[in-house]
Formats: sequence, structure tokens, C-alpha cells
Amino acid sequence: MVEKAIAKRAWQSEDARRRRRVDQAGRGGAFDELYGNSAPMMRVKDDIRMVGPLRTVPVLILGPSGAGKERVANAVHRSSGVSGSFVACNIAEIPESLFEGELFGHVKGAFTSAERATIGLVEEANGGTLFLDEIGLLPMNLQGKLLRVLNERKFRKIGGTRYQEFTGRIVCATNEDLEELVRQDKFREDLLYRINQFAIHVPTLQANVMAAEAAAAAAEAAAKEAAEKSSAEEAARLAKEAQEARERAAKEEEESRAAAAADEANNCYLERFNTVVTTVEMVGRKTCSTCQS
Repeated sequence: MVEKAIAKRAWQSEDARRRRRVDQAGRGGAFDELYGNSAPMMRVKDDIRMVGPLRTVPVLILGPSGAGKERVANAVHRSSGVSGSFVACNIAEIPESLFEGELFGHVKGAFTSAERATIGLVEEANGGTLFLDEIGLLPMNLQGKLLRVLNERKFRKIGGTRYQEFTGRIVCATNEDLEELVRQDKFREDLLYRINQFAIHVPTLQANVMAAEAAAAAAEAAAKEAAEKSSAEEAARLAKEAQEARERAAKEEEESRAAAAADEANNCYLERFNTVVTTVEMVGRKTCSTCQS
């Protein structure tokens, strides 16, 4: 009994420290990019407060395209209080033939055009957060290597002979049904288990707007009821609250649409940029392969 009491008190003390770190992170801007205070979005923020301080626990963010999954991942990173970088990668934008090098990097001489060693995304995210968007598109031959990073906390560069430690957190996101991909043998079940240690469901734009409108409608109904049963002063106060709720709902919709438009514009820019980079790299490799230099 004494040991249980001591363990419980130790857990409560650690939990209190975690909550203080998250509160500090929130005041420091961890949630600045998460627009709106509708009920669905408040649940997302509560989830972030819960998992943020658990710095090595993998997180899976689920939601439709344009819902702001990367913003949620960034909020998880900020609320964790780590000093490392937030490294984002959209798997859909990287050709399959280049993805392993992007993820793990390579040593000098690993292939014909590898004139110098490179740092991969995993190494860059050490001490921070690696965000892998569209995780359902990860090639099967690389899913096992990502699983090793999650299980053993280490990785190896292309052409390398030694493993390096990984000290960051991996956050994945998808708009696909990963369980269905498992049934279709397109996604490893053991990898799904590892990345799904803590899931955050991001609401759609429509869900946010509907929740805000429902709150406004409830406030209006309360004002109407007060007008019938109470004083004019009370009715005026509730009518003002209803108007403010309507204004918040309109602002919620405007901010959500602006965020979705900004994300779409950023994704278009990244897609064009990666297309140019990929073309240059492929031409460079072809040239080097021909001249053997």
C-alpha cells in the first residue's frame, strides 16, 4: 500500500510538471496557428496538452485534406518544450526512388554522384519532431526501416556501416483509412500499431463552422427565453452575447478558410519546388552515370 501511494504521488508530481510545461508553451504561442475555439477544436487542443510533454510518444493525426494537420503537428512540437527543430515532410511530394535518401541521408561515395555526405530528415529532427504527412503513401520497402527507428530509436544512412541514435519524436498524418490499407497489404500492421500510440482527430472546416453556429443559436435561444421570462436588461445582455457568438462564428469560418487557402498555396509552392529539385537531381545523376565521374 505504501509503495502504491508513493508511486501515485510521484506520478501526480510528474503530471503536474508536464501540465506546467504545456501551460508555458501555450502562453508562448504553441496554439497560435490553431484557429477557432469551437468544441471540436478545443478537443484537439486538449489532446495536444495531454500528449505534448510526452516527448518520445509517436502521434498519428487523422483528418481530411486542408484540415490543418501540419498546424496541429507543429502545435504538438511547440507544446513539448524541446529545443530541436520541427522538420516537415510530405511523402506525396517525393519520388519513391529518392525517398530513402531524403529520409536517412547518405555517406560520401554511397553511389556514383554522392560526392559528399548528406543529412537526412531523421537526423535533422534529432532532439525535435519529424512530421511525416501522407504516411499511407510510404513505400512498403521503407516501412520496415521506419519501424526500426520507432522500435530501436536508431537509423543508418545509405552506404553507412554504423547506426546513429534518433532522439526526436515522429508525428504522422493521413487522410486515408490505414486499417483498410493494412487489409489490402499496402501498409504494415506493426507499423500502424507503433505510429498510432496517440491519435488526434482534426475536425473538418464544416464541423468547426457548424459547432460555432450551434453555439450562436443556443445563445440566441437563451436571449429569446430571457426576453419572455425576465427583465429587459437581462434580455439585452443575452442578446448581446448572442450577437457576439454570431460574430465569433463568422470569424471562425473566415479564419478557417484563410488557413486552408494558405496551406493549399504553400503545398502548391512546395510541389513546384520539389519538382524542380527532383528534375535537377535526376539530370545530375544521369550525367554522372554516363561520364562515371
